[in-house]
Amino acid sequence: MPTLLRSLSLFAAFALLAILPVFALAAPSAAVLARIEGSFNPAMSATETPAGRSLSLCATTSLKLSVEDPVTKNPGFVQAMIYEPHHDTDLAVLVLPPTGGENILDQGYANALCSSGFRAIVIQHWYNDTVAKLDLSMHDEGALRSLAAIRHVLDYLKPSRPNQVGILGTSVGAISSELALGFDPRLNNAALVVGGIGMPNIIAASTEKTLTALRDERMKAFGFKSPAEYLAALREAVVIEPADFVDFSGHKNVLAFVGTQDVTVPTATQREMVKLYGAESYDYASDHQGTIVHTFAAERSRVIGFFEKNLK
Repeated sequence: MPTLLRSLSLFAAFALLAILPVFALAAPSAAVLARIEGSFNPAMSATETPAGRSLSLCATTSLKLSVEDPVTKNPGFVQAMIYEPHHDTDLAVLVLPPTGGENILDQGYANALCSSGFRAIVIQHWYNDTVAKLDLSMHDEGALRSLAAIRHVLDYLKPSRPNQVGILGTSVGAISSELALGFDPRLNNAALVVGGIGMPNIIAASTEKTLTALRDERMKAFGFKSPAEYLAALREAVVIEPADFVDFSGHKNVLAFVGTQDVTVPTATQREMVKLYGAESYDYASDHQGTIVHTFAAERSRVIGFFEKNLK
């Protein structure tokens, strides 16, 4: 690792981030739209397997969608768990987990949603969702895969009207939710927990384990002499940016929970997302994980109330 990077403090890295513009709000380019649409094959088949009952006694179904991977065009899949409420409804909320996949908090949200009368669908995994490589193209490829997974689940649900389906995302799940929310007119309501906007800035500064390791390896492999050079390279390479889709498919209702001491999804990127969406937002003076846990423990009813107000 270069000496400069080794000696650069975390404070200095974030000072650098603060003086650089996060992005300029813009519409997605024709090339980006063509890439998204050209990569997506809507063909799929669904396998549904009864999975018993959840802790809130909601009937659960394991859903596997057999699809085409949007990057390699190889056979792929989307794996989800559906929580059915105790009475029939077509109102649904997609739940997008953080890095590492589904956890007990996602299951808790799903139980709370189904107990409140919503169909909850936890999108657990999709093909190559954890792939990591030195090539900077991996970030756009990851965006294509997460967006395709959400679109396939929406196709499975077949919503027939606006505000029928909402989305709840945490951390990287919130970032994936932002892209889908902006792109897809079938999604108009989102609750986002520590979700940021401005992908190059998040990737360059995040302390998340995989992104930190990639940053160190890329600095050495590609000869970046400073964090500023790395950020500049990311700004050239990463072209699928959720910020570009904020106004793309109409007005969106967003509820956001911001960690004011977050260095995993830097707080500045969370505040930028709140500003662009005009989101209803709530701050919590903690780091990434602390804000995630606090939101579940103390703000879960606010999340449910948001969807009760906006889904119809």
